[in-house]
Amino acid sequence: MVAELKVRVTPKAAKDGLGGVWEGPEGERRLIVRVTVVPEKGKANKAVTALLAKKLGVPKSALTLTAGETDRNKTFAIDAEGAAAAVASLWKEAEA
Repeated sequence: MVAELKVRVTPKAAKDGLGGVWEGPEGERRLIVRVTVVPEKGKANKAVTALLAKKLGVPKSALTLTAGETDRNKTFAIDAEGAAAAVASLWKEAEA
């Protein structure tokens, strides 16, 4: 089962973790993900992938960056058993 997760990344943050929910000017909602690494040569993307995999309880190989390789707004496809439930749980954690 494949689920989609839209995130807004903050690189060079003080610590890695979730930062709540970002709402765009047109009502778009994205999960805020903070990573301590700099956004150069894909380092931040790798850090975000690792963090999301850990939080979702899936292997890093289950996540594919489908949009936003060089943008703060990114979209990931998660191809793993129970992905939709894991994404829903992550959203609940971020909104709490």
